[in-house]
Amino acid sequence: SIDLSIRGNNQSGYYNDDITVDVKVENSAKFYSGIDSITYRILVNDDVLVDKKGEELKTLYTGPKGGRKAEELKKDAVYDSTRKEESDEPIKISAEECNIKAGSGDSNVVQVEVTVTDRAGNEAKKTIEFVIDQNNPDLKVSFGKDEERPKIHNDHAY
Repeated sequence: SIDLSIRGNNQSGYYNDDITVDVKVENSAKFYSGIDSITYRILVNDDVLVDKKGEELKTLYTGPKGGRKAEELKKDAVYDSTRKEESDEPIKISAEECNIKAGSGDSNVVQVEVTVTDRAGNEAKKTIEFVIDQNNPDLKVSFGKDEERPKIHNDHAY
């Protein structure tokens, strides 16, 4: 199973800063083959994000190669970036990396697609979606034709 969650307590799905996505993978079965790899890619407004090296797919984890004992395979069957003492890393996404510019007027839908492959070659995918919006709201105050305009006295309206 794959569980993806965004750190923090924003329930709206809209964020105005960099995002950290926690990844929890468990290869729970009677016979463990262990996790072979965890990869991910980022999509912004349905376009795949390509990094500076020209790569779209990033590797989060690569499992050990070669023969493994049963207890080692069981340990290889869990990846959890929420465990503080482990070396399992979360996915960190910056607005800059996603080419999101403050004040550009764009709302940017970001998707993180995670693919897990076990040592037997089975694959599972899961996607989490959120919006990074770095635009300040516009505020405009106007008075209609029939409304009385405020009076100004010493730079204060009343």
